[in-house]
Amino acid sequence: MVGSDLFEALVAETTTLADEFKQAGKTLYLVGGIVRDTLLGRLHADLDIDLTTDAEPDEIEAIVRKSRPLAVWTQGKRFGTVGAMIPGSNGPRAFEITTHRAEQYQNDSRKPDVRFSTDITLDLSRRDFTANAMAYDLHRLALLDPFGGQHDLFLRVLRTPLSPEISFSDDPLRMLRAARFLASLHLHPDPALAEAVHIHRHRMAIVSGERIRGELEKLLTLVDPADGVRFLAATALLETFLPEIVPSHIERILLRMANVENEWPIRFAAFVFDAFPSDVTVRQRMRQLKCSGDEESFVMKLLQLRTVDLQEAGSTDRHARRFVRRVGDQRPAFMALMSADARARSALGDPTAEATLTDLAALDDRLRSLAGSEPLDDLQPELSGVDVMALLGLPPGRHVGEALRMLLELRLDEGLVGRAEAGRRLLAWSELRSTDGP
Repeated sequence: MVGSDLFEALVAETTTLADEFKQAGKTLYLVGGIVRDTLLGRLHADLDIDLTTDAEPDEIEAIVRKSRPLAVWTQGKRFGTVGAMIPGSNGPRAFEITTHRAEQYQNDSRKPDVRFSTDITLDLSRRDFTANAMAYDLHRLALLDPFGGQHDLFLRVLRTPLSPEISFSDDPLRMLRAARFLASLHLHPDPALAEAVHIHRHRMAIVSGERIRGELEKLLTLVDPADGVRFLAATALLETFLPEIVPSHIERILLRMANVENEWPIRFAAFVFDAFPSDVTVRQRMRQLKCSGDEESFVMKLLQLRTVDLQEAGSTDRHARRFVRRVGDQRPAFMALMSADARARSALGDPTAEATLTDLAALDDRLRSLAGSEPLDDLQPELSGVDVMALLGLPPGRHVGEALRMLLELRLDEGLVGRAEAGRRLLAWSELRSTDGP
């Protein structure tokens, strides 16, 4: 039996709202993640407060407005949800209140036909996992747990309220969401759940790339996504949207991801670092996942840079500057990714990994030394186009562009020589070109 003291802070925050619903003869429950995280001791101030009620959407809105909210939003009202920003002792807090639902799914869509209900147990039965299928009655101050979610949390097991076949057939995205919950809550899958994912993985075909990408991002940017990624590989769910990733490479992938920041898209770059046979395939997969243009460009460039000769790049100042010019503002991400991959290979006994780490260290040392004497973030010619036209008496045109390219080569080869010396070299170059002819 759960003591009400666990929910004391949430009860205090929702007292005014609960009283309004009670006076209207309607129920009000905390539901979903807020209940789960309270039981796990993970409650914090910025968690969303989700509630469910037997009141219908119009009734919810009318009751909410009596509590003098700072704002009310009704964009989700046709799906049964009304949101409100309500003042409280700890400042304003956002609430989302949804009518109990009894959803019905069609075989060719994961979007349900929304049907409202007055039965809280039926509502909870349609949720994804037992850990999320608990509610806390704000009138009776009691936990409602018809599917054993609290017991499953104690046992560290992930199960579905109904049979996993029904749950995953209804909404296949839940299969991918299972991977995230396994990793984030440190659970293990119920055997029936894992088997159902393997059997029904083909249902992912009806899920949009955008929703897959959203769940994949949430998984990969966890501090430690390992258990979730292993689940994707073990159930073959991963091959439904990234078939190029070889399951036998998962441990190397996990080691690589563990050595880069848990931010998207560098985690995605680490995830697919050696998976794709061509740039065309990378683009194809990222576009299927509805990644943004910036994300695609970032990942594409990092993967294309794998061919950089690190030993050569760190061998001379000239090569180091050209490396910086080529890599651009993705240098920190590139260095981190190459180091992460080498560390992963080293941990798995690859004898070539230590040479890569040595080359990276030498390159880093040279870049640090160079940065002490010249700015590496702006490797541009020391003279501008205006300077070139003034010195050579040229109008705008291709000859100015050729002169600037020569000055850039000078900057990359020799570093900062000073504007006067750059001007002298420019004049000498121009005179030589005049002598040699066009």
